[in-house]
Order: sequence, then structure tokens, then C-alpha cells
Amino acid sequence: MPETESDDGRPAGGEAPVPSLVGVLADLRRWRGLTQEELAERSGLTARAISDLERGAVRRPRRATVERLAVALGLAGAEADRFVAL
Repeated sequence: MPETESDDGRPAGGEAPVPSLVGVLADLRRWRGLTQEELAERSGLTARAISDLERGAVRRPRRATVERLAVALGLAGAEADRFVAL
């Protein structure tokens, strides 16, 4: 049976991992210098919802939720489109 992941969780064959909302959301929030509570306030979501998204407890958030996060993070154009597509 062929191996699909390396020991460190990356796809076998040296392929780069596919980014997901889980990792990207937390990174963008921190890069913008925001706490979960501040992002929640800006987006109209709860801090619990932000936490759930960042931990991957919510696997497929609604598109409207992700669009609100993109606006709250100050994403626009192609950057916002890529974020929403995650």
C-alpha cells in the first residue's frame, strides 16, 4: 500500500501541504495583531466561534461566516477570494 503522508504529516513525495482555514485563520489573526475576542467583535461572531474554527472543531463553516472573517481581517481582492476558497 503506497504511503500518502510522511511522518511529519506532509503529503508523501515532498509535496507542500494544502493550506486550510484552520491554519490560515490563526496565522492571519496573529499577523494582524488581533486576539480571538477582537476578531470576533470585528466580524460579528463569538470568540467561541473563532476558537472552534481555529481548532478545526468546525470543518465546513458557512460561506457567509468566512466572508465576514475576510472582511474583519482586512482581506480584499484575490487575497480574500483565496481565503474564502479554503
